[in-house]
Amino acid sequence: MGVLSHYGDRPDVPYVLGGLSRNPLRYFSRIRASNARVVHFHYSTRGSLIATALGLETRSRCARIVTVHSPTIMRDLRRPPQQVARLALWSLRRFDHVIAVTQEIEELLRPVLPDQPISVIPAFVPQASARDLPAALASFVETGDVFVAAAWRLKFLPNGDDLYGFDVLTRAFIQIAGTSPSARLVLLIGEEPGLRGRRYLRSLRALLDTHGARGRYVISHGVDLASLLARDVILIRPTRSDGDAVSIREALRSSRRVVATDVVARPAGVRLVPAGDPNALATAMVEELDAGRFGRTVRAAEGADSLPEYFAGLLRIYRRCLEAAD
Repeated sequence: MGVLSHYGDRPDVPYVLGGLSRNPLRYFSRIRASNARVVHFHYSTRGSLIATALGLETRSRCARIVTVHSPTIMRDLRRPPQQVARLALWSLRRFDHVIAVTQEIEELLRPVLPDQPISVIPAFVPQASARDLPAALASFVETGDVFVAAAWRLKFLPNGDDLYGFDVLTRAFIQIAGTSPSARLVLLIGEEPGLRGRRYLRSLRALLDTHGARGRYVISHGVDLASLLARDVILIRPTRSDGDAVSIREALRSSRRVVATDVVARPAGVRLVPAGDPNALATAMVEELDAGRFGRTVRAAEGADSLPEYFAGLLRIYRRCLEAAD
């Protein structure tokens, strides 16, 4: 979540923050200096949660809202050291209202937050329009059947694995490349990766090239996923851990087929595969290619949240919390 409102010094504007370079001190200092009557924190790490709660305790009373995007928060509330885990739970209980982006997350939080109001609001706001694809990528997409995967920021788990599973997708693509000559692969990364990320992407390119896939894949930075979903592509979400993936909701809204890991509850219409299994993923990818050739289509997702609906839900929560804080 890369959100930071620039109005923390204005009491009449909600202060929304998250993704501040994963730096807890930045959360603490920004919150402490804020004069906003509504503070809305988007959970990312245990450290940022604790820093935000401590910052809130040092300033005047305000309405406090937290959005939780992933069920992995439960791991953060339990993993050692236990003193830090207890402090994290204390911090979560400092908020007046908790927003879970899926029903599953709400059900996980309910036992540890029995006295707090929890609402389910999917963190998805449809884009009004997609930007044009770069000419080279637009030409590439027209050359075959395209699988696309996207990550805003490369992230590695404590054991060194890629959170987004691009390595698993790469091995799966290599498996199907020989028997599906039309198959193409696009990996999108929102932020320019750091040194570790660049080395990782070089290793994926080397693996693809070694197995004869040169010219059949593109790894690109800064490209708008919505502009690809406007084309006839298949979205792959091979994550090893996940929350309510906005990319999946965008794809379903665009009537695109989706293959995703079963690490979390997924919306209806998504084909599920086990995480970390390139064989199962390759099988699903081939079957989705065949399904597309034989005319299977995906209906656009019904009931997807509109921008007015999304903000109306937030404003109702803000209003209730303000009334309770005054």
